[in-house]
Amino acid sequence: MRCNRIKTCIFPDLADTTDPSKGDAFIGFQQLLTGAISRNVHDKLSEMVSVKDFGARGDNSNDDGNAIQSAFEATNEGGSIIFPPGEYRTSRPLSLRGKIDLTIIALGRARIRAIGKELAGKPILDLVGCTRTRVYNLRTHSTPTGNNRPACAVAIGRESDDSAPQLGGSMLF
Repeated sequence: MRCNRIKTCIFPDLADTTDPSKGDAFIGFQQLLTGAISRNVHDKLSEMVSVKDFGARGDNSNDDGNAIQSAFEATNEGGSIIFPPGEYRTSRPLSLRGKIDLTIIALGRARIRAIGKELAGKPILDLVGCTRTRVYNLRTHSTPTGNNRPACAVAIGRESDDSAPQLGGSMLF
């Protein structure tokens, strides 16, 4: 079938987000650096996961906790999770517990803010049992609510046999 109109033949394929051989797979990309190779935009964008890919807004008004947790759970070993600039609120602990070889990168002034009493005295970011997990530039904030203690920023350490974390370790922020 010959297409006489770009609008009726090409646009539907470019807008298709259900077929991995369409949409951004049609668009070429090449870094303007010596030795760079050409590939498609789909492959380039698949290198990192953004919390915004899972619905986080970072607008300091919505609870982004479930969206951030979904991004954490979907990211495989060796993956990277990006927090674009913004204020991400969460009313739940965010867990990467037991994940291996992940990198979390906060761009600009990205910050996770604990909201609600459910996080009182608990970690905002739980990295217990993680191996080779790196966190760069991510800021956290917690304010006491009523008689509740503020949330702690990050829990790190090893898992123990009795399922209680053995806290300790080192981390780059």
